[in-house]
Amino acid sequence: DNPAQAPLIQECLFLNGFLDRFNAARLGTRLLTGQYITCKEQQERARNGKPLRSNILGLIDFECNPKVILENAIDDATRLSEATYGKCPDVNIKIKDKDMRFAYVPSDLHYIFFELMKNSMRAVCEHLEHATADELPAIECVVVASRQSDDVTIKISDQGGGISRENMQKIWYYSFSTIVPEARPSVTKSTTDVSGSSRDNKAPMAGFGYGLPLSRLYSRYFGGDLEVISMDGFGTDAFVYLNWLKPDDTRKLTAKDALDS
Repeated sequence: DNPAQAPLIQECLFLNGFLDRFNAARLGTRLLTGQYITCKEQQERARNGKPLRSNILGLIDFECNPKVILENAIDDATRLSEATYGKCPDVNIKIKDKDMRFAYVPSDLHYIFFELMKNSMRAVCEHLEHATADELPAIECVVVASRQSDDVTIKISDQGGGISRENMQKIWYYSFSTIVPEARPSVTKSTTDVSGSSRDNKAPMAGFGYGLPLSRLYSRYFGGDLEVISMDGFGTDAFVYLNWLKPDDTRKLTAKDALDS
């Protein structure tokens, strides 16, 4: 209740470490539960003679296409940006291997891409608040697979003014946000516009401060990582590292094998 204590709570290393461990355990529980339920649903569909995708086992897609998931995340973030700011920067995707596929949980990957795209779009729109949509610099996305390091790397670069050096470490703190406290969304209080209609159904662009920490947890859960490099006054580069699972590893168990057993 004391606003002066908020920064002390946000920067508490013990609390942030606890939240990291708690949320990592929650991700594991959610994955196991979701995997079990989805596999049972797939088994039921197989018994009823309904068609199944052989590349999907539970929540895991053995032929996950990062370009498709990135495009879906961009579409979702674009709608949110246009609803919030009335404009949105273009997004360019560069991918050398257009047939790239690897085993991953699509919903987790979508969450990471969606949060990073929201951050980039918000930064560009607010940094150039008086610019028109056509004048906004495009966000650049590069997707590269390295056989040598067994990594899939996704870089998302924007020209949204960057992050100050004093805030670079704070971006990984839970509940930290660059939005002023008065403009932050509330989970308990409803908001109404000037016409009196409720805006509860409108998702906030940012403000809760959980997007980046949770995205890093999602990345690290399967041995990847998330790094952010910023040039204050210019823009920010976010690097998502994901493990490249070789065909021999991912084909040991297929959806058909599991459902037939």
